[in-house]
Amino acid sequence: MGLFTFGNTNTAVGVDIGTSAVKIVQLKKSPSGPELINYGMMPLPPDCMTEGAVGDPQTV
Repeated sequence: MGLFTFGNTNTAVGVDIGTSAVKIVQLKKSPSGPELINYGMMPLPPDCMTEGAVGDPQTV
């Protein structure tokens, strides 16, 4: 999963492009550790990913 931060903000976004779905999370820094703010998942059609590589970039 890739994790992206935005400057000096207390939030980060994680993206996971898997063989069957794209998953995204938004995290916020809190005193007790990372806190989940939002999440989402979008299923991918079959054969969109082939052997760990993007087979259909337009769909992904």
